[in-house]
Amino acid sequence: MTEEKMNLLSISDVLSHPKRNPETWFYLPPNSKEWNLNTRGIFSLDSFDFPPNSDDFLPEQAKKKWLDRNIGWCRY
Repeated sequence: MTEEKMNLLSISDVLSHPKRNPETWFYLPPNSKEWNLNTRGIFSLDSFDFPPNSDDFLPEQAKKKWLDRNIGWCRY
């Protein structure tokens, strides 16, 4: 199992540095009408590193109904 820490990142950081982004889901706050480039979200950890029935790979924010956004389109 991994001990990685999940940090909040702005949408601007995620879009500006796509090679730094993990290949996992990016979660954003539920107030989607207020999102802008400064809105901070968080990536999940890789679920393959955890037992099948575990949700420990999810950030606490995701467990609180944050919205997931796959940003695979910006990967290189």
